[in-house]
Amino acid sequence: MHEALIAVALLAAAVWMWRENLRAREAATRAGRRICDANDVQFLDETVSLARMNFGWNGRVALVRSYRFDYSTDGADRAAGLVVVQGGSIIHIQLGWPEKLH
Repeated sequence: MHEALIAVALLAAAVWMWRENLRAREAATRAGRRICDANDVQFLDETVSLARMNFGWNGRVALVRSYRFDYSTDGADRAAGLVVVQGGSIIHIQLGWPEKLH
């Protein structure tokens, strides 16, 4: 009986984590597209990729996810940008890749 409850709890936690990761990635993709549009550069591949995930603090413990995206100024070059999502909020976005990742 206890094993079944543990299995259900673990499954629920995995589904919750998957949904939170999907929500954060979608927010990072929108933010990447917006900063590219605002700076008249091309948002390449129409997506972001997870570069780092750790814990941060914003009044409570929250996951901090750093996403990398690529953009181009003329269609021939390729540069990297960064979007950082803490919990469900965008806390940092930049064109160019930082020397030291947050």
